Amino acid sequence: MNQPLSLNSVSHRQFWVFLLAFIAVGTVFGFLIGYLLSLVIYGSNIVRDLGHVLPGDDEKIAALKLMQCLNHAGMFLFPSLLWMILSRGRYFSKNLSVFTVSKHRVMIMVLVSVMISYSTLPLISFVYDWNREILEKMVSGSFQEWLMGLESNSERLLTAFTTDTSTGGFMVNIIMMAVLPAVGEEYLFRGVIQNEITERTKKPYLALVLTSLIFSTVHFEFAGFLPRFLLSMILGYLFLKSGSLVFPILTHFLNNATVVVASYFSGTPIGSDSVKEAAYGDSAILVILSVGLSSLLLFMVGKFVEKERA
Repeated sequence: MNQPLSLNSVSHRQFWVFLLAFIAVGTVFGFLIGYLLSLVIYGSNIVRDLGHVLPGDDEKIAALKLMQCLNHAGMFLFPSLLWMILSRGRYFSKNLSVFTVSKHRVMIMVLVSVMISYSTLPLISFVYDWNREILEKMVSGSFQEWLMGLESNSERLLTAFTTDTSTGGFMVNIIMMAVLPAVGEEYLFRGVIQNEITERTKKPYLALVLTSLIFSTVHFEFAGFLPRFLLSMILGYLFLKSGSLVFPILTHFLNNATVVVASYFSGTPIGSDSVKEAAYGDSAILVILSVGLSSLLLFMVGKFVEKERA
């Protein structure tokens, strides 16, 4: 009798082949579904002209948001869930086991996650500015123009997305920019990739670093490479110490949602200086406090988990 397909015993090379195949299929599937739905809802004239979107092009922006949501779900959620099913749920049950423990532990860890998400914001903002300065100094010519062009296109798209100041537009932005990235990316990068590398190498901190490098690289925003790497290290550490995806998901969500909320209430697009200052702060003292408080909180997480496991 043929055995059902299981990914529990695949080799390291086969793991990456399967995972990349799942991501490729999910990305194509998500794009096609989003494209077809946009055609049905908004019409071919709108969809054909999505390469030229300006603030105020409401139907084009709505179509892009729909496609972005489905594309993200296909790229991150689909391969993660498929891997979970073919792995017979071993990651899912393990990583969400927090719901089976005491409410006291859940409340403490959630509170710590909230504190970490906000205490790290000034540090991440500082690293972003530093990363951008390094890129401008070290890279020149046409290559720098290409990299900055990628950043500029991304910023223009975010500006267009956040010009809708309605409550409905704000909620869609929260789902698209905070909920989906937090759930999909954390399950893929922490729940699947970091888990797999840890189990295969038996070196959890190596897995943490490698996963963070992959996480930052696949976003293809080089001016944000270092801050994303730092954020991923923090998220991966929370996952490593807590043994649950709940806490990196919550922290990731709060990090992204803070920028969306700041943009909404300030009435300015994401990426503007006023939004950065409202969301992250812009002070050397804040950065120093951010480093100290974040380090202390992460240290406390490690000690708390050690105490719980003793």
